[in-house]
Amino acid sequence: MDAISQCEQFAKEQGAQERNAPWRLFFRKEIFTPWHNPTDDYVATNLIYQQIVRGVKFGEYRCDKEEDMAELASQQYYVDYGSEMVLERLLNLIPSYIPDREITPSKTVEKWAQFIIAAHKKWRETPRTEFHAGDHQRRRVYLHVQQRRGHPCPGGHLPGRAEEKVEVCGHAARQPKSR
Repeated sequence: MDAISQCEQFAKEQGAQERNAPWRLFFRKEIFTPWHNPTDDYVATNLIYQQIVRGVKFGEYRCDKEEDMAELASQQYYVDYGSEMVLERLLNLIPSYIPDREITPSKTVEKWAQFIIAAHKKWRETPRTEFHAGDHQRRRVYLHVQQRRGHPCPGGHLPGRAEEKVEVCGHAARQPKSR
């Protein structure tokens, strides 16, 4: 609990009451380990997937480009609802996919919907040799992030798709800076 004590001490130094110190406690699995094989452990893979998408949403991780964030949002939609994208549903979900700081007067929810639909269309137009269920998509997110971090993916390719490298959110899981 040293970290909590530090938060309380910092609040006290700033003139606030210790009991009102803003702190959050996150329980996490150590992510992006090079030896994790996402096909072996569904629970761990799902936890890592949730950490990635929520980490992007709440600013722990950042996408380098809007296209990467739109692609990740498209993949999240696919995991949750399948390949048919319904505009009204997407518009309602964008605030849960995209960080609040990214929804601005110049990048409205409607504009993000256009980005996400374009990413979804691009992804759907890529030739596929197998059906990609939501569980498989979670593994794809993990494998791609692991590959971008410089760790070899198990086999370097997706299972059953030797001709295609993993492609999901290019830089979504850059580790947060130390505080």
